[in-house]
Amino acid sequence: MGAVIDGSEPTVVRNRETIRVAGIAGAEFDDICDICKRERVEIERRRHRYLAARAPVNVAGRIGGKRWKPTPWNWIRRRSR
Repeated sequence: MGAVIDGSEPTVVRNRETIRVAGIAGAEFDDICDICKRERVEIERRRHRYLAARAPVNVAGRIGGKRWKPTPWNWIRRRSR
């Protein structure tokens, strides 16, 4: 139905189609979002634990990590996932 995504600010992403098919009203989903609040707290706990005082690394524009090279084999492997 939805997910909490880590970013500069944790964000709740809703799968509107799944919510519609499940017959859940928007207000009901907002009630469920109490779980989302707990997840946001967990994300902050992990940030504090793993990053401590370090700034997060900006990964915008990266594909597959620093050493990933766009070879035909890598493209085939990525497309088959």
